Amino acid sequence: MAVKKRPTIDGLPVFDSKMDLIFDVKLNDIRNSTRKSCEECAASVAICRQYKVKEVRVYLSRALVRKPDRWERYVTPDAVRTEIICFDRTGDFRPGSFRLLAPKTSQQLGYKAGQKRAPHKKTGKPPRAMHIVEGVRPNAPKGHYAEVEAD
Repeated sequence: MAVKKRPTIDGLPVFDSKMDLIFDVKLNDIRNSTRKSCEECAASVAICRQYKVKEVRVYLSRALVRKPDRWERYVTPDAVRTEIICFDRTGDFRPGSFRLLAPKTSQQLGYKAGQKRAPHKKTGKPPRAMHIVEGVRPNAPKGHYAEVEAD
């Protein structure tokens, strides 16, 4: 049986967070941030300031916080996602208190569904078109953290 290797970023392992992370975005954080940058947006600047960490990457669906010996992975909630989209497009980010969520079991790294599902049956309905958000930062790499390089 093959052993799965833990994903890494910049040589540090990535772990799912066990607890939520609450942070406050202030006007100064917004002024010191950069649009369309996962590492220098208002949320990233606020988390770095509040938790004294050196690097944070906030994507539309996930956030990564660099600790001295590892990266911790969080889920980006809808409130933060909406502010990120607005900020990346217009530069407007409303100050406030936000919470990054610890991943649920089904959102954790290495999660495999328990049983095989029944094959999909055709319903006669056309498939829904997927909405792609444009004019914002790139998506987080999907499970391929080993390929992410520092800029």
